[in-house]
Amino acid sequence: MTNSLPLAKSALTDRQEVRVTTGADSTNSEWGSSASSSDTTLPKSNLIVKEYRDIPEWDSFVAEHPKGSIFHSAAMQRCEAIAKKREPFAIGALDSNGKLCAVLATVLVSTFSLISSQMTSRSVFYAEPIYLDTEDGYLGMVQLIRRHDEFMKSRTLFAEVRPLFVSSKAETMSPLEACGYQRMGYLNYELRLDSSEAELFQRLSGKRRNNVRSTCRKGVTTIELDSPQGISILYDLLRESHSNSRIPLVHRSFLEAACRELPQGSVRILVAYHLGVPIAGGCFLSFKNRVICWYAGTKRLPGIAATSLVFWEAIKLYSSLGFEVFDLAGAGWEGEDYGPGKFKSKFGGEAIHSDRYRKIYAPIKMHLAEVLFKSFRQWISPSASTGSMNQSIRSS
Repeated sequence: MTNSLPLAKSALTDRQEVRVTTGADSTNSEWGSSASSSDTTLPKSNLIVKEYRDIPEWDSFVAEHPKGSIFHSAAMQRCEAIAKKREPFAIGALDSNGKLCAVLATVLVSTFSLISSQMTSRSVFYAEPIYLDTEDGYLGMVQLIRRHDEFMKSRTLFAEVRPLFVSSKAETMSPLEACGYQRMGYLNYELRLDSSEAELFQRLSGKRRNNVRSTCRKGVTTIELDSPQGISILYDLLRESHSNSRIPLVHRSFLEAACRELPQGSVRILVAYHLGVPIAGGCFLSFKNRVICWYAGTKRLPGIAATSLVFWEAIKLYSSLGFEVFDLAGAGWEGEDYGPGKFKSKFGGEAIHSDRYRKIYAPIKMHLAEVLFKSFRQWISPSASTGSMNQSIRSS
């Protein structure tokens, strides 16, 4: 049964809307430039905050905003509500004319049910909050972030924002920084798809091209699978990968919900086979002109670079369908020696600094949780059914 968005509902009033008056009267037209903390005085503005389901123009706002993504969509919020150990929190701010001017969508993710829920929970923004480049847009976003923090601070240890797009380095302080979030250096790779197949293949590193050719010569083939068969095969590969790296894995119900709830064609699963056995798979999301490598897992077989082949086949497929950007979904913290990041760097993409933002609500509990995670991670990662496996590309 679908959850009824308990977080978003309890965060608002029984009328499902809250009128917000921000700050005091001010003649300062540079409404974002001097913000330094969550206590910053802002110009006076009347805004209404509502849950996403009570905002008819939610999806059109997301579709028209240059940073709007599938993670902001109403369909994705339904997926999160269905999935186990995940609860969506999606609210928007409306201006005095009743027009949507800011959108915030995040997920309360729980890891381990046998320990205090706050100790094992975090709020994750899988895309940055979006708002209009207006005074009401900025003020609306600040209010949404404050509402989110007020609700999450007693339920989670921290919140982390994972932008899909390059953050602006402009002098004007972002609403997240104005609300006390710390900006942290994070890398990603993006590959332009508007080239011929030959040009795209040439962009791959020499080693990656050799990997693809060699894997094909050994009889590995890649096919696209529909759900539920594709989900079943992919999830088995993800389970084995996460077991090896001892990283918690999103519950299968989330991927099943995505295949049911998201628009047709926006979720595609590619699986590589060797001697009739699935050995690698990837799940890809598409929205507007962008493709995101969402989840991927593989068996480790000597001399067979199956994940390289899956990625190459996905690049070819989405280029042929007219998409423009292949987003490799994160390459690690700046300065970190991160294996998946090195792997992703070999597909001809451009390194970008998308950065991340984090706010820790309970520093002492956060430190304790890190200690507990190291002790319990072998129990909270999925069990593998077979031998040694590689890491998956993305964790929950």
